[in-house]
Amino acid sequence: MISENTQQNQVKETKAKTRTFRKFFVDFAEVIKNNLVTLEAAIKYLNDNMKLQNLKNHKDKATFIKVSAGGKGDRKNTLCVEVENSVKTSKRYIKYLTKRFLKKENILTFLRVISTSTNTYSVKLMKKSE
Repeated sequence: MISENTQQNQVKETKAKTRTFRKFFVDFAEVIKNNLVTLEAAIKYLNDNMKLQNLKNHKDKATFIKVSAGGKGDRKNTLCVEVENSVKTSKRYIKYLTKRFLKKENILTFLRVISTSTNTYSVKLMKKSE
């Protein structure tokens, strides 16, 4: 009887995985093709500066952030950064961090961060209007 309860608890623990909330994508394709930034620099900046539960150091196992190049499906071979974490994060916060990264690189005045779908931002060159 006791061993059955412990087995059930172990099964429940294995089923309880870390919950992931929405995945966000930031497409840097146009900017990288013009040699303005590198994808590695963007990944490093987002990973270092994203706050989870008001802390920059997210070494806790309960909270995680996954920032990687590319994606799955139609985004697999693109110049895109995928942001996934275990704590609720707003899409607006991802845009904020992207704009801070571009400002740090001193190229924000030439670029726009535009929402292209419900979970994707695209960094594009600003068109000159005469």
